[in-house]
Amino acid sequence: MATVGNVNPVKVKPPLMTGLVYSFVFMAVCTIILSLMLWLSDFREHSLSAAAYVIHGASVLTGGFAAGRHSLRKGWMNGGLVGLFYAGIIILVGFLGFNVGFSLHTLLLTGLCMVAASAGGILGVNTRK
Repeated sequence: MATVGNVNPVKVKPPLMTGLVYSFVFMAVCTIILSLMLWLSDFREHSLSAAAYVIHGASVLTGGFAAGRHSLRKGWMNGGLVGLFYAGIIILVGFLGFNVGFSLHTLLLTGLCMVAASAGGILGVNTRK
């Protein structure tokens, strides 16, 4: 059996890992910007809860978009999985690092992450031509 010339192996990045990396990098950048806003302006700390939900939503939207763009089909599913894993990691870090238990806020965060990431996945898979 003869080989066919010089074949370069194609490296395929899994959409889930790509989406999670984009999500956490975007979250880190937004968190640094938010902390600078707290430090340099008169932005009050009582609105941090709403800002945290906005940052998480934007992060998983970005991660879902990246996952959808890297997948060939089913962007909503890949995005939803990014949102589910992202929320699971955030909840796990909160539980193990800060002793935060399961509450209505964790359920709200999980739902927000899954919906936003699914929407990002739908947008991402439709931008691929």
